[in-house]
Amino acid sequence: MLFGNTENDEWKSPIMTEGQILNTNFLITRKTSYNKKLMIKSLIILKYYLSLLTSKYLYIGNSFKIMSKMGVESPDIMEVSRIRVAMILFIVSSILTVVSLFGSFSYIFSLASSSVLNVPLIISVIISGLAVGGSIIYIISLIMMRRGFKRLREYGRDVGIGSAGSLVVLIGSIISIVSYILAIVIFVIFLTSASYSLNISTYYTLLSGLGASYIIYLISLLIVVIGQILLGIGFYKLGSVYNDSTTEIGGILIAIYILSFIGAILAVIGTGNILSKLRAGFVPQPKSYSYSQYPTQYPGYPPPNVPQVPMQPAVQNAIKSNGVAIVSVFTNYQVAAVSAQILGTNFSTTSISPNVLNPGTNVLTINFNTPLNLTVGITYVIRISLSNNTFIDVNAVYQV
Repeated sequence: MLFGNTENDEWKSPIMTEGQILNTNFLITRKTSYNKKLMIKSLIILKYYLSLLTSKYLYIGNSFKIMSKMGVESPDIMEVSRIRVAMILFIVSSILTVVSLFGSFSYIFSLASSSVLNVPLIISVIISGLAVGGSIIYIISLIMMRRGFKRLREYGRDVGIGSAGSLVVLIGSIISIVSYILAIVIFVIFLTSASYSLNISTYYTLLSGLGASYIIYLISLLIVVIGQILLGIGFYKLGSVYNDSTTEIGGILIAIYILSFIGAILAVIGTGNILSKLRAGFVPQPKSYSYSQYPTQYPGYPPPNVPQVPMQPAVQNAIKSNGVAIVSVFTNYQVAAVSAQILGTNFSTTSISPNVLNPGTNVLTINFNTPLNLTVGITYVIRISLSNNTFIDVNAVYQV
């Protein structure tokens, strides 16, 4: 019999409830209920881990927002931290993807060699959960990565190609997911129609659909590879800006698709080194441009329009011993002040108020957040780094 001996069956209840007339119907109901409970429990577990993942991501995002509003960290530290967290999520998603693929092959093998139905049911749910969870984490990591590179570019760091690479990889990944869904739908249609006789036209239609899904997958793979190259260049430039060779090597490996996992690990290590340097007071120096960098102009043609700010006058500019400097700055365009450093010393800061310079003369208050022990009466040069990848040098006299 289907469920064994009904007289000694473990599902038999000593007291029959009203409405359960036939013992066989009762056993089938209990057996079906067991399978449903198993499926429900599996879905509850999957939902729990997905909600946990979502809450973790929201916690990370809210933490960045809170720290940004409180001014706890500098913009460089905030965005490099964001990129580092994104790379950690990228590594986690890669591990989940490998585990889900291994589980898929094991599941297919078990279906071919085993007649037990309950175990493959729970395994299939777990494998699906790993695949879905890995995909969600992967997309989150790309979104965070793109935002981090984009913000650093706004702060004058030459890493904008990393933002473009993240977007290209994200687009390719979404197209790849579409190809997977198309292949699964066609495969399910084929299985559900296996017990019926398929005519030749339907058979070729299914094969054409599988071929189309495979072509879409190849296109998505090409897009992802191109995005990985751009992303690798972005990480290489990130290492160049902050003088970290580990991040540069990680960027090179990320650009090589089959070595991207190793590159991601090196990028996590490298960005950790960058954060340590930034918290120790390291300030990346933006590029400065001068007309001498360009070839001699032909008569009648003006020099190239390059942002260039002259040395600022030292009128009423002062550096106080309490770590606060008040300087007057002139600019021809609106630009953001990213950081300031007293040249020839280790004093630097990102605390500048106001941090947006308008055309004309601007009076800035620069707080180095520490007492300054300099020589009284000596004129020092304060270099203010701007968001357009240039800087302004301001003369200021140290006063007690």
